[in-house]
Amino acid sequence: DTAGGGIAPYDPADGAADLLLISVAAGAERELPHAFAFAGELAVSAPAISAGLSEIAVLGDGDFQVFSAALPFPVLLRRGPLAERMALLAEWLPELRRRYPKLDAVDLRFPRRMILVPGEAPPSAAPDDRKVRSARWQSPSSTS
Repeated sequence: DTAGGGIAPYDPADGAADLLLISVAAGAERELPHAFAFAGELAVSAPAISAGLSEIAVLGDGDFQVFSAALPFPVLLRRGPLAERMALLAEWLPELRRRYPKLDAVDLRFPRRMILVPGEAPPSAAPDDRKVRSARWQSPSSTS
C-alpha cells in the first residue's frame, strides 16, 4: 500500500491479477513508499508506458527498474523529473527496435546518456556487439 505495507503475497498460480507488483532489492526497504510517487510521476510523464506497467523494482538510492507491456525491455530510471527522459525514450524507441532485435535493458538514470544492454546477439553478429553501449542524447534522425 502507499505506506509501504504488503497487501497480500503474490502468487502467479492464483491467476491473472491487475495489480502493480512492487519488488524491493535487499537493503532498499526504506525506499518502498517512494515507488508509489514514482509510479504517479511515470503516469504523468509517460501515460502509455504507465498504462502497461506491470512491475516497479525498487533498487535503492533512488533507482527503479520499470517493466511495462508497452516496452520490449525493462528501463532503469532514477527518482526525479521523468518528462525529459521519457520523451527521449519515446523518440528513440523506433530506432532501438530497428537496431537491436533484443535488449536486456535500457538505462536512463544518467543525464544526457542512454546505456543499452543488448541481449543475446544474433548468430551473424560479432562477439563485441554484446557489450554494454552508451550514447549521448541526439535525435535519431541525426545519427546514421
